[in-house]
Amino acid sequence: MKYRVTSWAVVGFAVACCWILYSIVAPPEFLQWSLRQPGVRAGFVTCPILLLGRQFALQAWWIPLINGATYASAGFVFELLRRRVRPSFQGA
Repeated sequence: MKYRVTSWAVVGFAVACCWILYSIVAPPEFLQWSLRQPGVRAGFVTCPILLLGRQFALQAWWIPLINGATYASAGFVFELLRRRVRPSFQGA
């Protein structure tokens, strides 16, 4: 189970890094904080720390770390629920 939770954390870290790279490369008109734009909605779904970043100033290097911890927490809960649904499954 620890490998799966670690995988969740690595994916969360990578997703946040991709969003930071996108924010560096994208033109300013694409970075408007309008929830009507599909790209911004996708950012809030895949990187929920961005919602907190709207209220407080966050440095860019905190975002992948916090997003990785968020994904690890979600992965831990998901793995616990998965084990309850399939208790006979003893996967890696």
